[in-house]
Order: sequence, then C-alpha cells, then structure tokens
Amino acid sequence: MSILIAALGFDIGHIVRIVSRMYERDMVRIAYLLVSSIRGNVDQRSSAAIADLSKILQVLKIRVEPIVIEILDPGDAVKKILDLVERASKELRENEELIISLAGGTRALVSYTAMAIVHIIPKLARVSLVWEVEGGGPEITARGEIVGELVTHIYGREAVKPEIVVLETLKELGKAKLSEIHRKLEEKGYRWTKQYTYKILKNLEEKGQVTRISRGRYMATQQAHK
Repeated sequence: MSILIAALGFDIGHIVRIVSRMYERDMVRIAYLLVSSIRGNVDQRSSAAIADLSKILQVLKIRVEPIVIEILDPGDAVKKILDLVERASKELRENEELIISLAGGTRALVSYTAMAIVHIIPKLARVSLVWEVEGGGPEITARGEIVGELVTHIYGREAVKPEIVVLETLKELGKAKLSEIHRKLEEKGYRWTKQYTYKILKNLEEKGQVTRISRGRYMATQQAHK
C-alpha cells in the first residue's frame, strides 16, 4: 500500500495513471489532492476534477482528502504543504511508500510543493517523486538512490543512510527503548514510523552493531564504536 500526494489542476489523467499503475503491484491507500485557491475561491474546473476523481478513487476504496492551498500567500502555502507531507509520512505503515506527484496543478502550486519537498526530503524515508512530460510524454519517477542523488546535488552532501542515523542516535542515548529512540529521531526532524525504526534496529542487530538488553532496551555494541 502507498500514500499519494498529488497537485491537481483540471486534468485528472495523471493521477488516474499513477493509481492504475500502482494498482497492479502496490495499491494507493490514501490520496491527498492539492488544489489551488485564490482568495478562498477554487476554480470550477478544479472542483469538477476533484468530484470526478473522488468517484473513481472511492470505487477503488481509496480514501480521498482534498487540500485547498491559497496560492496568493506563498509562505502559508509552503507551510501547509510541508505540514501535510510530514503528516502523511507519519501515516505510512511498514513497507508503504509516500508518492508525491508534481505532474498537475497550477505553476504556483507545483512550485510551492517542490519547495516543501526540497526542505523536508533529507528527513523522509521511502519517498517517490513523479513528473510527466507535457504533451503526452513519458512519466518520470525518482526513488531510492535517485532521491539520494537529488539530496546530494541540492545540499552538497550525501544523504545520510537511515542505519547510520539510528545508530548515532542510539549512541547518544546510551541505552534506550524503541519508543525513546523513535522520539529522539522525531526531535531531530526524521519523519519515520516506529515500525520503520524497528526494522532498522533489527538490521543493525543482524550486523552485530546493536544488541538488545533487558527490558526491551537497545544499545550499540563495541563493534559499532570502532
């Protein structure tokens, strides 16, 4: 299953294509539809697109939530989108992916969404970015290592691997429960689910860098300190 955040204008085609493609292997569970408004007014064509798309997605048992973005206030718009991305990332279940589509919507809406992504992307896990070439061209998708390369290009440094982040956090805490590690990661700005953090700890255990001690606490091994 996956969660989709998509900028929507008048054309629902790009979202239908994403959902159809995902349906074959990994169904979308929730669809957040970003739509532009000007002084509180949403274009009638956008309203019609939301209504039509909602009918299609609800038949597929996808939860649909339209998010109205006031595009005349750039600061508030970016913050609202950023808050949504953070919220959606926290809603991810184990093995789910956050898909963000920039293939539709007004130029302002797409620009604000891109700004929010640039700000938060180093802290996200399991995210895919989707574009479409205008005029019926192919879909462009960035995920995994490609997203890591984008972080490198934008910030001038390599994306920090999740295992390194969790291990360094555990070293800071000394001995800690999963809930304590997860809380510390959230304080650092990482928008990972507790299940994802647990999965990373298990991987570190298998590599001999983390050990579980009494009362469900974890600590870094001597090997991890070398």
